[in-house]
Amino acid sequence: MDKQEIRIRDMNTRQSTLDELGDTSAPAGSKEWAIAVKRKLQAQWQELSDAENHLKVYRDLMKEHQGWKVLVDRTGRAFRTFDSFCRHSKPEGLGIDPRELDAEVERRRKGRPKNNNDNIIIIPEGQGTSKKYLRDRLSRERPDLLSMVNEMDTSVYAAAVEAGWCKRMIQCEPTVEGFTKAIQKHLTAEQITELKERL
Repeated sequence: MDKQEIRIRDMNTRQSTLDELGDTSAPAGSKEWAIAVKRKLQAQWQELSDAENHLKVYRDLMKEHQGWKVLVDRTGRAFRTFDSFCRHSKPEGLGIDPRELDAEVERRRKGRPKNNNDNIIIIPEGQGTSKKYLRDRLSRERPDLLSMVNEMDTSVYAAAVEAGWCKRMIQCEPTVEGFTKAIQKHLTAEQITELKERL
């Protein structure tokens, strides 16, 4: 296989990966948009805490723009109804009974814990990863890090990451250039090699 064929194969693989991810900035109702919103719905369903109720947002967007109509089931046929899209197993559908989806949206609207007998509760405001909660926790458990925050040597969130209470997150522009800069800045050579293998 020559270099040109390898390049074309790699480009097709990358395009296939992008197609699987979709694009929320694509025109509403388009296939790319619907794929991205479907993935958001699948991810939000797994979230235990959803203070902004993103599950409702993405459900309503999918219904409003009838994005399910441009998606296909496992056999390659387009979904005829939103309910059939919900019920169809993942990854093509949501694998959720639509009544259960509506009930979960309502539960999150009211801020109640999921009723599945696993002791999972919604963290009340002022706890979790809020600045006030983290500062109070630093005061109780890591006064050394709090003094660094007070002296403006670090931020509350950086101190919480250092304490192991939060994961370090980054933001980047959702472009090839933006991702490339972020990857080069934050990943080791070994991690970059692993990422290339996964793509």
